Amino acid sequence: MSTTSLVDLTSILNSILWSFYYVFLPICFIFGNIGNCLNLIIFSQRSSRTNSCLLYFLSASIINIFILNFSLVLRILRGVWNIDPAVQFVWFCRLRTYLINVLFLSYRCSILFACIDRMCASSRSA
Repeated sequence: MSTTSLVDLTSILNSILWSFYYVFLPICFIFGNIGNCLNLIIFSQRSSRTNSCLLYFLSASIINIFILNFSLVLRILRGVWNIDPAVQFVWFCRLRTYLINVLFLSYRCSILFACIDRMCASSRSA
């Protein structure tokens, strides 16, 4: 592989990484928070409280807000401004890893419980 092709490949990968950190992640952050806030508004209405499945979706939206505002903000800080508290503090690295894993697992469990709830509600033998 020649030197010019490596330089071209490096510049292409850098432009992809730049567009990911500067364009894609902030868009996901903004639209994700807007969508989750709309979910909170819809699922917390009095008319929606009669459905037991919506409680699981409400908790999934709350957990997803924490995921977006914790993990995605840290990733944007690390990618855009090169600020990473996990490099300086080992306890923060461990706490971040633990919280992100627990939040993702809680989100998935909320969706799973909503599916199980609907299955039990629609089953004749349950």
